[in-house]
Amino acid sequence: MTGLSLMKCYRFLFPLFTYASLMSGSFDTEDLSLVSDLFESGEAIFELAESFRQKEAFTEACYWYKTRLEKEPQETFQLWFSKWMLGRIFEKSGKHAEAILWYMEACNENPNRPEPFYDLCHFYRLQGANHLSYLFGSEARRILGRMEAKEPFYEGFHPTLLDLELSIIAFYTPYQEEGWIAANRLVLDPTFPFHWKNSVYNNLLFYTKTIEKVDEIRIYANLPKIASHLSDRYYPLNPSIIRSEEGYFLLLRSVNYLQEGARNFHTEDIEGKFRTKNFLLELGKDFSLHSQVEIVENLLRKKYLGSLVDGLEDCRLIKNTEGFWFSCTTSDTNAQFLPKVSLCKLSLDLDQQPLFVRKFTTFSGFQEDRCEKNWLPFVRDDEIFFIYSFSPLLILKPDTDTGKCSLVTEQTLPKNLSNLRGSASPIPFHQGFLALTHEVVYKDDSTRCYLHRFVYMNRAYIVEKISKPFIFSHFGVEFCCGMTLNHEEDTLVIPYGFEDREARICLVGVDTVHAMLEDLED
Repeated sequence: MTGLSLMKCYRFLFPLFTYASLMSGSFDTEDLSLVSDLFESGEAIFELAESFRQKEAFTEACYWYKTRLEKEPQETFQLWFSKWMLGRIFEKSGKHAEAILWYMEACNENPNRPEPFYDLCHFYRLQGANHLSYLFGSEARRILGRMEAKEPFYEGFHPTLLDLELSIIAFYTPYQEEGWIAANRLVLDPTFPFHWKNSVYNNLLFYTKTIEKVDEIRIYANLPKIASHLSDRYYPLNPSIIRSEEGYFLLLRSVNYLQEGARNFHTEDIEGKFRTKNFLLELGKDFSLHSQVEIVENLLRKKYLGSLVDGLEDCRLIKNTEGFWFSCTTSDTNAQFLPKVSLCKLSLDLDQQPLFVRKFTTFSGFQEDRCEKNWLPFVRDDEIFFIYSFSPLLILKPDTDTGKCSLVTEQTLPKNLSNLRGSASPIPFHQGFLALTHEVVYKDDSTRCYLHRFVYMNRAYIVEKISKPFIFSHFGVEFCCGMTLNHEEDTLVIPYGFEDREARICLVGVDTVHAMLEDLED
């Protein structure tokens, strides 16, 4: 009878014998020695050790792992795995010196396996030894870079766990860039559990930087009073922009409320409503205000009464040969008051006071039973399209008369961009298109923080590059609805809203944007 066959017979009987002996108080190391004589096969001993470990009988597992290390043949995997498991067993038992010894033995036995390096990284982080933790974590990451794509991992290890460690510890070392890379890799990893992502995003906040600016300009407009008995005026926010021959057209939203952290909202409106008024501003090339006109939507259309939200929100301005259009979010187009995306066409007479909406179309035929916001309108070959989502990348073509949307492009990307929401519509850039997205991070106090990314697509709408997250000026509510190149095309003009009470223009050099973009496949 071979050792392996004998092992199969004793695999379940021997643990019962052991536990019975322990209960009777008759168990000692001599019993182990007697039984070990039955197992001449190293394979059988290794399987027995594994059986005890899986039953959390750690004393017996340690004995059999150590016995395996003394047996021939000296099979490489079993020796490495036995030493690694001895490290884990001693760590669980609180015997840290022994655990470190065996982890190091496993690392030395096979320096091409990341698992024990990861365990040492995790162990030292828990001890507060961040530099030692980084030492072993960075080595594990280098090992992963040398491994074949299809090589298996053992005992629950996964590269995302290593990135999670590095995203925490690298911040406290001189190697913060690696922590930023690890955290960013996690939030884009399609295999990383969704319920952990907000924790990783909070780690990412520590690394996120303010974008390098050429300049930042405050947008001023003559806005109406919130109410006749109040001195406060509507607050400007969330502008969108397109370039004109003489300067820029900027569509500026204004609201009658204040908010804190996108969690607490307060309005002085006598009806308790949160109202939006929109204005079209004409700016010079130096962003000086030349003219201002209010946009009014007074079309005869069906409105569902009862919503506390009134007005056309977060407008995104576009233009084709037919004239000016803008998308917006509305809450009065359905009985459930769900936010929906609509498309509006402006009067051709921009000198009209006020400037009327000539056409209003609410979109249908695409996931109608859910809240819809942040579609990105853009014009190509004089036709209007929308980016609906980035993961998968869905591009829609609307019928501007009926509102029916048809799917033009659906692509599955190698990274998970499902947290990316539309902000600024794609504009021609380099040899493709550049869009701007935002991601919402919920901080520990439940307030929101908005992070932004550039996304670059080629002419076939294949996403090729993406930037790391950044902020414009602070960790809080920042919202962008559009961008354009300046007239020299060496600077990106990005207007954004600051805490729903200010409107600003951020100027960023094109060279800076190119430097921020990284290959999506990396």
